[in-house]
Order: sequence, then C-alpha cells, then structure tokens
Amino acid sequence: MLFNSHCIDVLEPFAYLTPACRLQSESQIPHLNLTFILTCLNHSTYGFYIQNKSKISNSNLEVFVSKFNEVGSDKWYTTVSNFDQPNLAHWYRRQGDWECIVFRDKNTGERRGWYLLNRAGITKVTFHGLNQELGIEDASTI
Repeated sequence: MLFNSHCIDVLEPFAYLTPACRLQSESQIPHLNLTFILTCLNHSTYGFYIQNKSKISNSNLEVFVSKFNEVGSDKWYTTVSNFDQPNLAHWYRRQGDWECIVFRDKNTGERRGWYLLNRAGITKVTFHGLNQELGIEDASTI
C-alpha cells in the first residue's frame, strides 16, 4: 500500500520529522492521533532505507540526507546495522528526487557522499566503508 487517502492529509505537514524525533512530537501535536500518524509514516514507500555494514561502529558513524526539495530533515543521525529497524533506518524523500547522502566518521571527521536518485520510490542504501562504494538497490517494497 502506497498511502491511503487519510495518510496523504497528515503526511505532508509531518514529512520533516525524522525517525528519531517522531516519538517526541506528541506534545507538539496533542490534538492529533500520533499512533495514526506513525502508522501512516511507517507505511510510506518513499525514501531511503540506510544501513551500516562497515567496520565503523554505529555509534561512531553518522549519516546525513539532504532535503533539496524541502522534505525531511538534513541533520546528522547515527546509523543502524540493518533494515529491520524501519523507524530508524528510513528517511522519507519523494520518488524521483535527487538527494545527497553523506556518511561521517565522528572519530576522524572523514566524510564521503553520493548523489542518488530515488527512482523506484524506495532506495535501499548499504554503507560498506569510506573507501568503498555504496550498495544501492531500487525496490518497491522493504
């Protein structure tokens, strides 16, 4: 399911919420059903799913996803080691948009980034290391 008509109405105002801050937003929006919003966001099929398979620990590796089209957050967040945590691995971005994904080692400050097109609606990104290429998979489901 892509979105149902009820999700469309609530998704756009909350598209900026990143996985880490979605649960903190209830006090900011007490008049809305947060469970309903989270359910809609979790069923989103747009964006990037990002996992870390490098030798850099998740606590030392951060990822940044641009918001060239004003959707989402462009702050740094720690990575997760697999796609099994969709609330932490997912960055909502629109299908067909180009975005820049950058990884940073907090210990060394070294960074590497890629421009990616979210062609399929969902793009799975696997980080293997700062000196290696990304694993990229276009997928319609996760």
